[in-house]
Amino acid sequence: MPFPGAGNDRTLRLYGFTDLGRAFAESDDFSLNKLSASTGLGLSWISPLGPLRLSYAVPIRKQTTDKIQRVQFQIGTAF
Repeated sequence: MPFPGAGNDRTLRLYGFTDLGRAFAESDDFSLNKLSASTGLGLSWISPLGPLRLSYAVPIRKQTTDKIQRVQFQIGTAF
């Protein structure tokens, strides 16, 4: 969604996200109980140097082996 107060500037965007998943080894049994989940907010700006993104996430379902990363900064394209 457009950033509040940015007027017609479409290069600055506010977004929300939810992420759910886990990496499993071939020997692991797939189980929905082993999935981790997080939700958060982010800010995206299409700058003259390329896309910049800043996001903040909060775990809503975590495993004891998870490494928590609440803030993420990204430069460049995303898929």
